[in-house]
Amino acid sequence: MKEFIKNVGATVVGIFVFTILVGAIGMMSLVGMVASGSSAKDVADNTVFVINLEGQLQERSVDNPFSQYLGGAASTIGLDDLLDGIKKAKENDKIKGIYIEAGAFAPDSYASLQAVRKALVDFKKSGKWIVAYGDIYTQATYYVASVADKVYLNPSGQIDWHGLASQTMFLKDALAKFGVQMQVVKVGAYKSATEMFTGDKMSDANREQVTAFLGGIWQNVCQDVAKSRKVSVGQLNQYADNFITFAEPKSYVGMKL
Repeated sequence: MKEFIKNVGATVVGIFVFTILVGAIGMMSLVGMVASGSSAKDVADNTVFVINLEGQLQERSVDNPFSQYLGGAASTIGLDDLLDGIKKAKENDKIKGIYIEAGAFAPDSYASLQAVRKALVDFKKSGKWIVAYGDIYTQATYYVASVADKVYLNPSGQIDWHGLASQTMFLKDALAKFGVQMQVVKVGAYKSATEMFTGDKMSDANREQVTAFLGGIWQNVCQDVAKSRKVSVGQLNQYADNFITFAEPKSYVGMKL
């Protein structure tokens, strides 16, 4: 009985200590949020708002207090935070412009990139400037950066402009080697989610719908870039077909990129 009481007591103490630690960490995070919120109001004159396109772009950022102490966690950018920051920069008279720096950037979708780009277009309506720089522009970062008044590239840099593609993995033959055969019941032609388990190539219906949505996304991307850089959609498609990623960096100036 004494041993039981000792174990129960140790468990209660452990839970109590854990609760205190979690509460302390939560309080530090709250204090940090309050401090960062108050410092955001203390903006000096002639401030430049910096957008560092590096890390992962997600719909919402998640604050992880443990990552600050453990280290090594990949940086994430919340779409909601980024759009809110651009809006506040537009409304703050002390902020004179935006500097975009392109890095190793992994966006969640072109829809999110388009939302950021539209916010930057709206920012320019205030009469403020946007300047972009990158050692290397991925297609995603260039799509955002192309809205800038000036787009700068490292003299030894690259602009990756190649278009969009989709690749499907098929597992039917691999599963068959383990004696697994998938049985699927579906209704309608455009039900392609299970094709990877039952087929060895894209169906005509799936190829049609993938081509449709990729073509729509790419058309929007080209139209936005064409409007900002004063270059035709046809030229942008030609650049993608010619795979200009490995072109001489100075030639991007002649391409109006």
